Amino acid sequence: MKSIIDLKKCTWQDWATTAVYILICLIITGVSYLLLKSEGDERMEVIGKHSLETENSVILVFSSVIIGFLSSILGIGGATLLTPLLNYLGFAPSTNKATNVFLIFLSKATSVLVFIVLGVLQIDYFLIVGSISMICVMLAEWRLSIYINKMGR
Repeated sequence: MKSIIDLKKCTWQDWATTAVYILICLIITGVSYLLLKSEGDERMEVIGKHSLETENSVILVFSSVIIGFLSSILGIGGATLLTPLLNYLGFAPSTNKATNVFLIFLSKATSVLVFIVLGVLQIDYFLIVGSISMICVMLAEWRLSIYINKMGR
């Protein structure tokens, strides 16, 4: 059956890549959880009290899968749905922000890898724009840290 919008069927390589990606995400989640649990109470002040209880962990894992699915189907950022969930589960705002920034990085890095594998990434454009972006981000971060220190925060 031909697709109405001319979509190609996924190959076994597509499914294998997806399976490896899911496996990596599960491994990262498991290792992170075990590391945080092993660090004990000193990390709880940063992460948020009661955020890593067993019930919350189960809610977090299943909700994250649903949020990832909805985000990819609707084309919205996962942070829109993930931040209220993390707040509800008792995570500290700094943990919420760090989680969202890490997920954005992971998403963009995955996109770059897909473009490389498909052979559609223009390396020269990528290097120029990527270098300029990195320099601008580092300058902005440096300037912001000066401002934050001046404000005494």
